[in-house]
Amino acid sequence: MTLARRTKIGLAVCIAAVLVVLAFWLTPPLTRFAELSAQQAAAPAQVGLFESADDAARVLAIRVDCYPRLGPEGCRYTDDPTVIAGALAAFESASFGRWDGRAGQLLLEDLFPPEPMSGGYSAGIAFLDENGNELAVVSEGGSSAPSGYLYVRRNDCVYLVEGTATAEGDYLDSMISDACADDELRPEWNEDAEAPLDQMTWLFEDEWRAQRGLSAPEA
Repeated sequence: MTLARRTKIGLAVCIAAVLVVLAFWLTPPLTRFAELSAQQAAAPAQVGLFESADDAARVLAIRVDCYPRLGPEGCRYTDDPTVIAGALAAFESASFGRWDGRAGQLLLEDLFPPEPMSGGYSAGIAFLDENGNELAVVSEGGSSAPSGYLYVRRNDCVYLVEGTATAEGDYLDSMISDACADDELRPEWNEDAEAPLDQMTWLFEDEWRAQRGLSAPEA
C-alpha cells in the first residue's frame, strides 16, 4: 500500500471519528430543540397575566424582586391592599405574546453553556395567594428573554409583554423604590434592635410569614 493511499485512509478515519463525536454531541440538544420547537408551536400565541380567570380574586399579597437593589435576599413581601390594587390595575390587563426564539436560545445554551455570571440586573413581581403560593409572575432581566422586556413563563415557553409596558414598568419601579425606602427604616447600627414593622409596607419573607402565621416554605 502506497504512502499516499495510507494517508487518505488515515484522513478518512479521522474525519469519520470527528463526525461520530459531533453526532454524539449534537444529537441530545438537537432532539431537545425539536421537542421544544414542537411544544412552542402548539402553545397559545398570546396569554394574559393569569392562567385562570379566577386567580385575580385570589391575590392577597405581592412579592417584589430586584437584584441588586434589594440586597442578597433580593425580594420583599406585602399584603397592603393599596399596593395590591395598584399592581392589579397596572398588570392585569397586559397581554403577552409568545417569543418564538426560546427554543433556539436553549439550544445555544446546551451547546455552549454560559459562564456563571456575577452582577447583572433582574426584577419582577409575583402575585400570591393567602398561603404565599404564586398565581402569576412577571419578570424582567435575567437570561430567559431578550433584554428590556417584561415577560411571563408558561412551562418552557416565554411570553413577552406587548406594547410599550410603560404603566407596568413604572409601577414595578415604584414598588422597588418603596421597598428600598422601607429598608432605610431598619436600625442597621444596632443588630439587636427590632425593625419598626408597623411603619413598613415591605417586609422580608420571614417577617411577612410570621405576621400571617405561615410556616417557612419547604427548601
